[in-house]
Amino acid sequence: MDNLQPLLAKEAWVGPVPANTPCMTEFHFNPCAPREWTGRYRRPKGGESAYHVDASGVIEVRWSDGGYDFQCPIIVTPAAQAMARAVNDIKRRHSGHPGGSFVINEFGQVLSPIQNTRDRFLVGEAHGTLWFEDPWKDNQRLSLNATDGLDCGDEWKLPYLGLQYQLSAGSEIYFWKEDEEGGGRENPPRQDRDLIELLRQVRPNGAVRFIVNHYGLVLTKKPIGRDQWQAVFVGRINPDKWFRKEN
Repeated sequence: MDNLQPLLAKEAWVGPVPANTPCMTEFHFNPCAPREWTGRYRRPKGGESAYHVDASGVIEVRWSDGGYDFQCPIIVTPAAQAMARAVNDIKRRHSGHPGGSFVINEFGQVLSPIQNTRDRFLVGEAHGTLWFEDPWKDNQRLSLNATDGLDCGDEWKLPYLGLQYQLSAGSEIYFWKEDEEGGGRENPPRQDRDLIELLRQVRPNGAVRFIVNHYGLVLTKKPIGRDQWQAVFVGRINPDKWFRKEN
């Protein structure tokens, strides 16, 4: 808990806030007719954090990085409940049972993988702030859209949750896309030199994996010792220089 307190003390930070405080950007979910997703989808390997819905429709952040192991419920709203139903409906239809992880990408698209398969489905779009319970303080809540007071290279003390992108050793951003026929590199329409410069401030050399969460925040990990890595904040994507939204 001690290593989280300096960030929690920043008054301008998005979280924590009292649980009964009105959201500045209300959460919305717009369901769609589910369709198979063949677009960009790559999550960090290992036991990283994830959104998870249980069989009864309770959504939580499974915070399992940085030495933490928490199950932090989402603050319940009608929109969050609708999102949980959409995710569970598609899982039940294709696997026979509800419950499991899901992803919200940087465009707000809600993607549900099907357990023990390569299948994924788009079930709708989410917008606004999704709050979850603070595991340390009762009646407080957190958001992954927490940037106030953070500069490039500062430690990221919230769940490391998002889709994975790459920076090549030659300093080009790309996405590594895989399907049944193999893998290939996909480049954005334009290289964002400002974002590349920020990534190189944190990781000056070599290839770099980084993630983008559903608020467009860019996070990566830097070595802090032998076999030890620390999650850090980098910046935010520029939509004009980023990948195009897929359907």
